[in-house]
Amino acid sequence: MFSDVVRDAARQYRRRPLAGLLLVVLSAGLLLELAPEAVQAVAWLPLTVVSFVAELFVIAWLAGVIDRSHRTAAESLRAAISALWPALKASLLELCYVAVGLLVGLVLFGRAFDTSPDSVAVLMAGTAPLIAFGLAFLAVLVPPLVIDGERKVLVAAARSHRVAARYFPICLLIGLGDAVDMALRYQRWSTQVLLAIVAAMALARPFVLAMANSLYLRTRQQALAERPGVL
Repeated sequence: MFSDVVRDAARQYRRRPLAGLLLVVLSAGLLLELAPEAVQAVAWLPLTVVSFVAELFVIAWLAGVIDRSHRTAAESLRAAISALWPALKASLLELCYVAVGLLVGLVLFGRAFDTSPDSVAVLMAGTAPLIAFGLAFLAVLVPPLVIDGERKVLVAAARSHRVAARYFPICLLIGLGDAVDMALRYQRWSTQVLLAIVAAMALARPFVLAMANSLYLRTRQQALAERPGVL
């Protein structure tokens, strides 16, 4: 399964190279921190929404390479907008898993962390493996929301848990990609270094999303073959 998923992911990325460029452009939103506070207050929400929709669009667009749905950019955009509300709820669920990882990390580290940027950066870096472990169980949470139009997030979450129980190493790799991407955004580097690293992660991000697409579609096919009508 692992080799099949990686091969599918490579094919999706090869056919949709602009997906990486799109995420790189949006990652430049980190420059917003250098803008005046008034500009940040006005631009933060629109930029966050656009970035969120863009990632859902990339999921649908990449999946169109190996699935019959959402083959065009317009179809992928419609799927992304349609999945916006359930995907938002899925993100809140993912944040709960991240919070658990952070709490476990605080207990294991046995030290007091404050809300200073340096402290938060150390906490996010140190707890990245724990966060990756938790997010592994939600590795294929979002693809059914975008690809198949699933609207019940808890149903998608239960499905993702079943997939993780069966293919945990692959799910852990996907979760690690999410956790590292999250941790890097909190590190205290110079703006130029941070942008370069985030841009590199943005280029790699479509491959992680493509792996999740492939794993979901392959396990969906397996489930339909084993028990028609049930995933």
